[in-house]
Amino acid sequence: AFTYPGTDHPALSDVTLTLERPEYTVVVGPNGSGKSTLALLLAGAEPDSGTRQGGGLLGAVGGTALVGQRSELLVLGQSVAEDVTWGMSAQQSADLDLDELLERVGLAGLADADPRSLSGGQLQRLALAGALARSPRLLISDESTAMIDRDGRAEILDLLASLPARGIAVVHITHDPAESARADRVITIRSGRILSDTRTGATASLTSIDQAKASPAQPETSRETHGDTARQGGATGDAPPASSLNAEGERIWGSPSLINTEHLWADRVAHTYDLGTPWEKPVLRDVSLILDPGQAMLITGDNGSGKTTLSRVLTGLLVPTWGTVTLGGKPMERRVGDVALSMQFARLQLQRPSVRSDILAAAGHGPRIGTGSAHRKGSISREQGDRIVAEAMELVGLDPALASRGIDDLSGGQMRRVALAGLFASHPRVLILDEPMAGLDMASRELLISVLDERRRAGLSILVISHDLEGVDDLCDTHRHLREGVLT
Repeated sequence: AFTYPGTDHPALSDVTLTLERPEYTVVVGPNGSGKSTLALLLAGAEPDSGTRQGGGLLGAVGGTALVGQRSELLVLGQSVAEDVTWGMSAQQSADLDLDELLERVGLAGLADADPRSLSGGQLQRLALAGALARSPRLLISDESTAMIDRDGRAEILDLLASLPARGIAVVHITHDPAESARADRVITIRSGRILSDTRTGATASLTSIDQAKASPAQPETSRETHGDTARQGGATGDAPPASSLNAEGERIWGSPSLINTEHLWADRVAHTYDLGTPWEKPVLRDVSLILDPGQAMLITGDNGSGKTTLSRVLTGLLVPTWGTVTLGGKPMERRVGDVALSMQFARLQLQRPSVRSDILAAAGHGPRIGTGSAHRKGSISREQGDRIVAEAMELVGLDPALASRGIDDLSGGQMRRVALAGLFASHPRVLILDEPMAGLDMASRELLISVLDERRRAGLSILVISHDLEGVDDLCDTHRHLREGVLT
């Protein structure tokens, strides 16, 4: 059993699990069910009660390897090759067939690349390469396919399924039942407890990811997942309440007022990293788009196509090498805060220690970082702050009881929803979502799509950048594709 500090609800309760031989085990469960906590315990963290025995040293050659959800935090080397072999002896590095390994994980030809130039999906592949370089006896994969495009995801799952034949036991943790199609063993976890533990033949007869995607499991009408809130009343959850004003004239949660009449316009945008150096890398080429008020646009593309760079340019976080981006005819540097970005890696967006403080800061009621107690908006009472936080959390399907939880005590899916709650609380005119479905289970995806569609109909402009089309294509009325930096 394991309970995070500051909480009285165990993340895991009475879990007994034995890994006796190299096999491909998939652990399936919704967001907040305790999957990532189980991964940490399997990797060597000490439980509050019970015992953990066996398993090799984490990170050591021939030991245990953990590929987590936050690959962006794991980069240590200044090149792909250096990162893969970081911490290995000279002899171990010399014995490693690096080119063959990079080809296996889908990074062929990138040994000399700067990890900072890699996409989110490529960073996930890099983390997997670093793990496999150490020839582990046990490989734990915690949502390691979340940032990888559909074709790449199938390749990585094939690779994971092949590892037991090489003597490596694999535990792959996912919210997506489709990823258990080739498993030798499937464990279902919910509310911190193992509900079932079955082997091939006793599991569902899904034979491929494509088949599973065509007939997804229906979300439950009652959810008991750790830290999540149930949404009753159908596959898409309850519709959010209509907007209204409180006694102080403040808008209460629900539909935003239909006041947005401004277009987001990117005009012949191009961007090159490290321009004028031997390492210059063109990423965007002559990109133009217009996003109308109340329009939802989907931009798809493979890993490394330039999607994340485009999202940063459109929000004003990155000045393009050529071209312009305007909102309502004004350059983005004069519209700071009017375009909100849900980042690909949610943890990088959460800058406060707790859920409550982060949502309030995103809403403009928290102190500025580095400026003491100065606030961006007028002071609010504790009760007002609690109401803002609770309404934002309920909107994204999180139990308000999680408000006091530390950010690093959340699962990956919960982090993404906290980031989205903060963005909704800030009431932007344009919302750009970079891989918003990564790490979210089916019920959470459907709830998010419902909320986004309700706000789109009320005038919010939405741009979704994703390799995952499931549900998103129904929300978006325009679909464009980015290939090698060119938008078609």
